[in-house]
Amino acid sequence: MKIVFITYEFKYRTFSGNGVLAQSTIRGLAKKLSDDEIFVICARPDDDDDDDDDDGMYAEEENVRIMSVRVPKQKWGKLDRSCAYEEFANGLLDLAKLLEFNADVYMGVDWSSANAFKRIVEQNYPSSSSSPLPPLPPPPFVYLNYRVFTLHDDTHRKLEEEISQVADLVICLCKTDAKFISEQFKKSPIVVIHPPLREDVKTLADQQPKQNSTCGRRRNLLTCVVRLSEEKEPERFIELVEHLAKIDAFNEDLVPILVAPSKTEYAEALKKRFREATKTISTQEEEQLVIEEFLDAKQLADLYSRTKINVHPCRKDGTYAFNIFF
Repeated sequence: MKIVFITYEFKYRTFSGNGVLAQSTIRGLAKKLSDDEIFVICARPDDDDDDDDDDGMYAEEENVRIMSVRVPKQKWGKLDRSCAYEEFANGLLDLAKLLEFNADVYMGVDWSSANAFKRIVEQNYPSSSSSPLPPLPPPPFVYLNYRVFTLHDDTHRKLEEEISQVADLVICLCKTDAKFISEQFKKSPIVVIHPPLREDVKTLADQQPKQNSTCGRRRNLLTCVVRLSEEKEPERFIELVEHLAKIDAFNEDLVPILVAPSKTEYAEALKKRFREATKTISTQEEEQLVIEEFLDAKQLADLYSRTKINVHPCRKDGTYAFNIFF
């Protein structure tokens, strides 16, 4: 089976869990399929200097073909309507290689893949032509819903409804999202597939020695590593930190850390509350209480090696809990 996988975010300067999950999904598919059976279409910031492309737009790695479209760097790092989804679609110009690939199915991550898929259909599968033969129908389209934006921002409703109606199948990450799409957009069939364990994280865990894995490092951190958007309920962690600060619970044995690369108005308001609650905490000079960069697997491993309790505040996620490290 040949798959075209459309994702705004992939290997170029990944900034969110969407990009990480897209990478994990593609790696998993590549293991199941033969060589040269996955064609990825993705965006990249226009100031990205990774010159591994064959001709400026195409690349190949681990038996996966990649077509990247450069978009304005000012819009990179965003997944909502302020991202460069229109530039992403409009940048798909020469699609001859895609037609030659002869895909059996197209997969698109979130609503931002819809315009790109529509452009591909318009160029490679026109509804009418001068040929006496009937027009070639496009392959089926699978909508991979990694996040339902309409749940907390109704300006995305039309965009998500359109891609839901275009799709032949919708795949969601949890029952809550599937129920919302089914009820709001009257779409079926919908399948729920929970996200896989990150292979890069599993590899790092497997490489750790069985004993003394932290090499004597002190576990004293109270961490929260979720996207600062409403559906992830990060304000629950902020409320916890505010309460613990009021009762003077923080000391050298318990230090709160917020991983917060998001820069939305909502995220900045939460970071302000967190900083206010923790302003009297003294830490080692190199310790940042607010980490505003996207952490890769190795950086996460380093953080968790010093974590006593990790808080995942979102109640609808399967990992909702206090994760205690020993």
